[in-house]
Amino acid sequence: MALSIILLWSALSMLLEWIGLKVGLFHFDKGYKMYWSFPIYLLSQTMIIVFFHLCIRYEKTGNNQKTQL
Repeated sequence: MALSIILLWSALSMLLEWIGLKVGLFHFDKGYKMYWSFPIYLLSQTMIIVFFHLCIRYEKTGNNQKTQL
């Protein structure tokens, strides 16, 4: 489930980045390619989901004990 959500949001992010490139919102310099953004989106969105689940686990423990990974 989480993998499909991450892939969906990464694809949507790439689409929005492509639209921004076409309308002149983004200008890639120094050899940057748009396809390099996809692994960055995958990593950042995965980290957000991990952080979210850690926060939920922290809330469920009553904030009395630290959770470990």
